[in-house]
Amino acid sequence: MNLRTFQFRLHSQPTGSEPAATSLHLERLSETGEWEPLVPALSTPGFRLYLSAMLICLHYHLVAEAREQGLPLCGVEGRFSATTADDWSLTQVSGAFQLQLAQGRDAGTAGTEIVARIRERMLNCPVLRNLDASVPRSLELELVG
Repeated sequence: MNLRTFQFRLHSQPTGSEPAATSLHLERLSETGEWEPLVPALSTPGFRLYLSAMLICLHYHLVAEAREQGLPLCGVEGRFSATTADDWSLTQVSGAFQLQLAQGRDAGTAGTEIVARIRERMLNCPVLRNLDASVPRSLELELVG
C-alpha cells in the first residue's frame, strides 16, 4: 500500500468576540519539503480544500469554545496531518494545537477542564464528524502561558 501524508500548520491570533474574528495563516508542506502559504481558492485542488476545511473547522470550534468558556486566547499554533491509502481514502488524521493565553492571564484551576471541553467540541466539528468511523483520529491540545 502506497500511503500519502499531507501536512498543514496554522497560526492565528484570535481577536474580537466572534469565533471567525481572527487572523488565520495556513501553510502546507509541499512536495519539495518547503512550507508554503495555503490560501484556499477555487483553483486549489479539491482534496487539499477538503483537508484544509477540516483544519479550519477544528480551529473555528477551538476558538469558539475557548471564548464561550472565558479562556483568554492570544494565539493558536497548530499542526494537522492526514494520511491516505492508494485510493485516496483517509486512513488517519491527527492534529496538535498549542493555545497561548493572553499575557498575564491564567486559566486557573479550571484550565484542564476547559481544554477537555474544547477538545470534545473539536472532535465533534461537522467536517471531522463526517469522516468514516473507521478512520483513526487524534487530537492533542496544550495550554501554554
